[in-house]
Amino acid sequence: MEQYNQEGFQSRWFQGGINMEQSARYVGIRWSGLTVLCLMAAGLSGQALQSSWGGGLAWRPEAGVLAGLLLMAEPRWALWIMGAALPCGFLLQQLAVPTSPAWVTVLSVLIRVATAGLGVRCFRRNASVPARFDRLRELYCLILFLSVGAAGLGALAETFLTVRGAGLISYWMQCWGREALGYLTLTPAVVCAAGLLEQGANRWNWRKVGLTWVLLLLTGGSAWFAFRASAPDALRSFPLAYLPLPALVWAALRFGPGGAASTSILLAAVMFLSLPRVGALGPSRSADVARQVAWVQLYLLISSGMALLLAVTIREREKAVAALEESQRRSRALAENLRQTEHDVQKTEDLYRRAIAAANAVPYLRDYRTDRFVFMGDGIRELTGYPAAEMTVELWSTLTLESLMRGETAGLSYEEAVRRTRAGEFRHWQSDSLIVTREEEHRWISDSSVEILDKEGVPIGSIGILMDVTERKKAEDAVRRINVGLEGRIAERTAELELAIRDLEAFTYSVSHDLRAPLRAIEGFSRILQEDHGSTLTPEALGLLARVRFAAVKMDLLISNLLSFSRLNRQPMSRHQTDVNTLVREAFQELRLEQQGRTVRIEHHDLPSCHGDPDLLRQVWLNLISNSLKYTRKREIAEIQVGFVEENQETVYFVRDNGAGFDMAYSDKLFGVFQRLHHAEDYEGIGVGLAVAQRIIRRHGGRMWARSAVNEGATFSFTVPSRLPNSSLGARSTSQISTDNEPSSHPA
Repeated sequence: MEQYNQEGFQSRWFQGGINMEQSARYVGIRWSGLTVLCLMAAGLSGQALQSSWGGGLAWRPEAGVLAGLLLMAEPRWALWIMGAALPCGFLLQQLAVPTSPAWVTVLSVLIRVATAGLGVRCFRRNASVPARFDRLRELYCLILFLSVGAAGLGALAETFLTVRGAGLISYWMQCWGREALGYLTLTPAVVCAAGLLEQGANRWNWRKVGLTWVLLLLTGGSAWFAFRASAPDALRSFPLAYLPLPALVWAALRFGPGGAASTSILLAAVMFLSLPRVGALGPSRSADVARQVAWVQLYLLISSGMALLLAVTIREREKAVAALEESQRRSRALAENLRQTEHDVQKTEDLYRRAIAAANAVPYLRDYRTDRFVFMGDGIRELTGYPAAEMTVELWSTLTLESLMRGETAGLSYEEAVRRTRAGEFRHWQSDSLIVTREEEHRWISDSSVEILDKEGVPIGSIGILMDVTERKKAEDAVRRINVGLEGRIAERTAELELAIRDLEAFTYSVSHDLRAPLRAIEGFSRILQEDHGSTLTPEALGLLARVRFAAVKMDLLISNLLSFSRLNRQPMSRHQTDVNTLVREAFQELRLEQQGRTVRIEHHDLPSCHGDPDLLRQVWLNLISNSLKYTRKREIAEIQVGFVEENQETVYFVRDNGAGFDMAYSDKLFGVFQRLHHAEDYEGIGVGLAVAQRIIRRHGGRMWARSAVNEGATFSFTVPSRLPNSSLGARSTSQISTDNEPSSHPA
């Protein structure tokens, strides 16, 4: 028989039509119905096949059916099954022995059902669940707890309830035989039949069905020929009695425990049909029939037990062989993996050796407990001139002239580093040692190692590599010498730069005082001349005088802006979290005169704060907004938008207008000093404002750019990197202000 799943069988045959809302009572009722159906069918068929002797039965198949159902079901359904078995037992007992008192029948049935339940419970506690009868332990439990224990206790109770006086032992053995025969033949058959039902018909083929019919015909024919009624004393004709045994053996070998149990049931049915009835023989032959029944019981117990033992042994051996083959297969796979792993390890080790050799590194292993080198690479000869076999800790110490600590032990003396490393404070050792070789050559050797710890975490050794770093040391010395020279040249250039800065400051002072004083004198004298003697001058002379005054004022303004631009890089910055909205409002307020007599529509979005210098950033906003107001002067309705966008995890501020715009082909001149993209007659200015704004943004570490088209307005954008969390990001509000022939005020 093939193995089956107990829970799967119950789900398929008992819970297939039950949803989650139905109670477990419905499943219990189904188990009870199945129990009644199976027990009545088994009991009635057993009584129809058997001959009566002394008012009793020679075979109780319902005992084995009850035990099989209890083994199939979960323990929680045992009470339902045993409860359904009680009325069936009463009815079958009354049909078999109608003259038995009612109380004897009731008590006998109760004891048999109780002993069957006790035997199944003992079986479950000592054998695998669900039972498959493919292990010897299950067969031993079947024989011990059911065929011997439950059958013996039930037979003993029935004997004391039925027999009085002599013949107790004989009657008990006969009762025990019929109960034990039922357990031994029907219990495995029921369990294996459940497995067949769970597997389904797809596991069967025509060849297996044909073999089954041949086996049944062979078993039935051989049993009929051996135990037919015309063969007197068939049980004592030993060659004929052994005739059905080959069929049992074939069933056990071919179909397992299920086949052995099925053929045993068929053999029992044929044998009991062949026995003569007591009523037909008369009282004088009843004793002979009783002895024949006892022989039949013993024969069936031995033959069915032998068939089951053979089937279970073969099945367990097959499983052991299969397990052994699987284990061997896994062992072969493991061995193959081990060989592959060894090959990979050897390959990896070879690669490591080549890599170490390519790096001119010498591996070593040092044991602190013996204070010697357990392993030293052959490359030590090239480093020191001594072979690996001669290299010892003492020899290495004599070769070392100087040691410089690196890594975790940097700054410590060699002795202090050794002491603290051996104490477990450091796990990595890095040092550069100056050694003298056997040829009296000085070399720098780098020592890098890792400490080896015992179970208590105490260093017991180290493993590391030695490398020749003489060339590196020479390069470091050369770099050090170069750095010394560079430091001298840097100091010299710094002094020259400081001198140039002082000259520039002197020039700035001269420009701000010496150059601007004559300009103011020209402007002042021109104004006096115009005011005091304007009536005596011709109109042409007055025009020339006005142009002189305008040029002087413009020159003075140009010098002021130039001085402001030159001071930007030298002006100290005080960076902190700045409210940008306040800077924008102040810029619009300062430029209110440029909005008079115009219709200016301002759209100001709520801007996030930034990290910068408020005074410098105020100049940026002032210049950008002033630029927008200037180049929208010719628009009937000037539109200026101040806002921001989030791009690439940074805040981009922008000022957008609908002014004259410019050609992007000349955008490279936009932020240059004194660079103008429009004629001075159209738009006033000297070309410094945007340059100042860009330089301020660059000092903050940001960027500034512009996008525009001719007569389509312009957008100036810039970023200010922030090092502080932006705490002013909140609900964004948009407000618009329109001014018509009056100054525009910034929205609250």
